[in-house]
Amino acid sequence: FTNNLVFNASGDAATNGFIYFENNGTAINENFVITYNRFEAETEAGYSRYIRGGNIKDLIVTNNLFQGIQFVYYDAIRIEGNGSGNAAGIGLSGDVNISDNVFIDTGQRVVWARRYSTTSFTFNNNYIDFAGGPSGGGGVQLENWVTGQTTAIEINYNMFKNITHGYFAVRFNNAAMAETATWSATMNYNALENFGVFTGSAGTSISRI
Repeated sequence: FTNNLVFNASGDAATNGFIYFENNGTAINENFVITYNRFEAETEAGYSRYIRGGNIKDLIVTNNLFQGIQFVYYDAIRIEGNGSGNAAGIGLSGDVNISDNVFIDTGQRVVWARRYSTTSFTFNNNYIDFAGGPSGGGGVQLENWVTGQTTAIEINYNMFKNITHGYFAVRFNNAAMAETATWSATMNYNALENFGVFTGSAGTSISRI
């Protein structure tokens, strides 16, 4: 999916997205390349998430513009496991590269991997200006890691700016990670500017790494 303009795409903001590959079983969606596109929205009517899928192996998202609307609920990129959950499946897997993109006015999360078993996850050289909304959210959230493989995460050279209505710039939901776990994360040379305090349904929280 290359060199396209997606403008005020219609869809169900609560479930679907403009690029939407749901998986209700065990099959794997493979080899996605999404590059040099402009995703833009100017009105709330018919607004949807831009990229959503389940059990996706090998994903490249580079050199795109994602323009949303402040406080309008959506995720720019959201990947799950089987169906629309995080309890089963491979989720986001293989080699993932989300780099050199611009995310402006994201109404929920910039990237939300609700389930992931990636070999490599690279999030480099992205520019984020405003992320989060009435229900929180923020920058990058990697939620449910599938154990049993080696996962290397790199989050480098990004700008996280104006996350004044979200909970985080980067969030890992790894509870009780074992010392022997084959999971690693490297975060270097990121810039964080103008973080604030958000009061929402989950209480008051300072946006943070």
